[in-house]
Amino acid sequence: MPKMLELALHNGKEPLSGIQMGPQTGEPEKFQSYDELCQAVREQLAYFVSRCIEYEYSAHAFIAEYYPVPFISALIEDCVKKGKDMYQGGARYNLHGFTPVGTVDLADSMAAIRKLVFEDKTIIMAELLAALEANFKGYEEIRRKLLDVPKYGNDDDYVDLIVREWYDAFYEEHQKGHDHLGNNTVPFALSVSFHFPLGVRCGALPSGREAGLPLTDASVSPEPGKDIQGPTALIRSPSKALDTVKYGSGQLNMKFHPRTLQSVDGLRKLIALIKTYMDLGGHHIQFNVVSAETMKDAQLHPENYKDLIVRVAGFSAFFIHLDPYVQNEIIKRTEVEFS
Repeated sequence: MPKMLELALHNGKEPLSGIQMGPQTGEPEKFQSYDELCQAVREQLAYFVSRCIEYEYSAHAFIAEYYPVPFISALIEDCVKKGKDMYQGGARYNLHGFTPVGTVDLADSMAAIRKLVFEDKTIIMAELLAALEANFKGYEEIRRKLLDVPKYGNDDDYVDLIVREWYDAFYEEHQKGHDHLGNNTVPFALSVSFHFPLGVRCGALPSGREAGLPLTDASVSPEPGKDIQGPTALIRSPSKALDTVKYGSGQLNMKFHPRTLQSVDGLRKLIALIKTYMDLGGHHIQFNVVSAETMKDAQLHPENYKDLIVRVAGFSAFFIHLDPYVQNEIIKRTEVEFS
């Protein structure tokens, strides 16, 4: 998703390769309003979602014809009744949609441009583009201003509702297509571990994120370290950010220091937090209960932590077997505590 903004800020040209990858949506220095920028990003999104639909559903058609999945299909009641493979229309429910990754990164970036370039006018677009191209080297003051803009995850409608706007925009484009059988599909909001390799292919962002770093994990988690108002504010932001009826998933990662949950009172607060999140319309919440200090020590002395399991983004893994790139991303996530 942040790549759509990156392309819009370069008139459709991919800055890392110099290739004209997306449609020409205008020179960003000539945008007169935030709405014009949004329109340019939306045009990039529409173009690439349609390409993804063609690719995804062509692949499923190929699988249906040449690589059926009889074992999985035998475990689905409707497939058995119809005598059809799941990829040939045997299943009652179709989950062949695809997923937007980095929507929070896009929203935090859009919020920064909206406030600093178009509202406060403390940065001009040309300065922003130069700072992004330099990965903020020599533009530390501009990066400081970008980082100071409100960030998602703090129960602030200014940016939380921008996340919702882009999830809704993706859904609208996604629903313009259909699968290889002509059926509507359901998009998913999750990252699994794609936020790592996709982050490598994404330059510096107006959110203040430097080039090459992982994008935000899961789907409604905040950028690591950007949620500063505590756990209750954190769960309110995702409840506004994603329509969990339209989407087939919506994941929030949280990290607690172990001492927070050592008492009965702490456990009761955790239960109340989970219940409240679900009452607000949350879909899926998952936790790491391990300190940053423990994970840093595990990096230095892996032989002492062979049984340390962490939650990555929709799956669990042994910490010492993860790539250091992934380990560091988990360490950077905010450790929340109950007051």
